[in-house]
Amino acid sequence: MKKFVPITTADGSRTLYDVQKDIHFRSLDGARSESAYVFYQGSGLPTQPAPYTILELGLGTGLNLLFTLDQLAKSAPEAAVDYHVVESDALSPEIFLDLEHTRWLHDPRWNDLLAQGLSQLQARAEILTLAYKQARITIYPQRWQATVLPAELQVQAIYHDPFGPEDNPDCWTVDCFRWSSQHLSDQGRLVTYAASTQMRRAMVQAGLVIASLPGSGRKREMTVAARQESALAAEAKILRNRRFYAAD
Repeated sequence: MKKFVPITTADGSRTLYDVQKDIHFRSLDGARSESAYVFYQGSGLPTQPAPYTILELGLGTGLNLLFTLDQLAKSAPEAAVDYHVVESDALSPEIFLDLEHTRWLHDPRWNDLLAQGLSQLQARAEILTLAYKQARITIYPQRWQATVLPAELQVQAIYHDPFGPEDNPDCWTVDCFRWSSQHLSDQGRLVTYAASTQMRRAMVQAGLVIASLPGSGRKREMTVAARQESALAAEAKILRNRRFYAAD
């Protein structure tokens, strides 16, 4: 039996079903739509000034990376993009290509580039840099605890997209949010599909201001966070009861 099975979602894009863990990588309501709404739009990147710098925890099927780079290349073709992604268990290129992301990309070469990178990681798991057009992609094939990002790195967006706490508990802790948010610019945002009280407490204890937005598809809420309230979207509902979210 295959471990990963490609699934076509409601918007026509594909995600993967992990048979052993009984987990879908992205929403069945629309995999590409979830990436676009939660991460690309939720982070505020479309309204941020160039150049663009992004940090993602959890490459998964590559949807967030591909959608972001494809959209930025279309809307701001001359803008430089510096994309850092941490993924300790990257897909094989064969499984990745089964997702057929090229069907919705404006420029299919982004898909080719990531497939090439996954092939290189499969042969030798070391930090990898890829480049195409005005974008540079750095993939760290290790756990976040072992990842040392450039000290000077300041990002406009953190895509917090690992599997949930039951399957990946280390990625939803105070230490993890401190590790990533130290690289968050003053007007940058951390975004995630999750909305649990425990996760939000960890964010607050890591020094972040938290807010909620309506979730993607059938999800009621998602979470966006920042170093300061002014960085959050006007439509976001600021969760001001810090005493509650900071409680043990």
